[in-house]
Amino acid sequence: MFEQLRAEATATNPSRPTIQANIGDRSDFNAKDGLAALNRYYGWYEPNMNKLLTDAAEWHEKRPDQPMALSEYGFGASTTQHTDDARVIAPENLVAIARGNFPDFMPEEYQAYGHEQIWHRIMQQDQFFGTYV
Repeated sequence: MFEQLRAEATATNPSRPTIQANIGDRSDFNAKDGLAALNRYYGWYEPNMNKLLTDAAEWHEKRPDQPMALSEYGFGASTTQHTDDARVIAPENLVAIARGNFPDFMPEEYQAYGHEQIWHRIMQQDQFFGTYV
């Protein structure tokens, strides 16, 4: 199906590159697209936020001529849940809590913290042409 969609898009307007989301590091998935869009949730599903740096570098090494975006990143949050406990607002703790014993605990403060932390890392990467929260 993706081959057909890519062919139709290219036939309709050959001047525009194609792009699709890459989920779960399936690097072969975007091999024929002009652009890559990575969906990664560092600090949410993956506790190590610095993995963004290594993943971006590895992707760029595999495909130096394919511009990439961070097409999805972020953290779940509930405006009705809050915490003053700084120990909770740590990726290794929240991932264990949110995905373990208390799957509905998603404090709003962690979403803000996570965005600030990931944004700082995004700004260190020259290979991203854009991001989408």
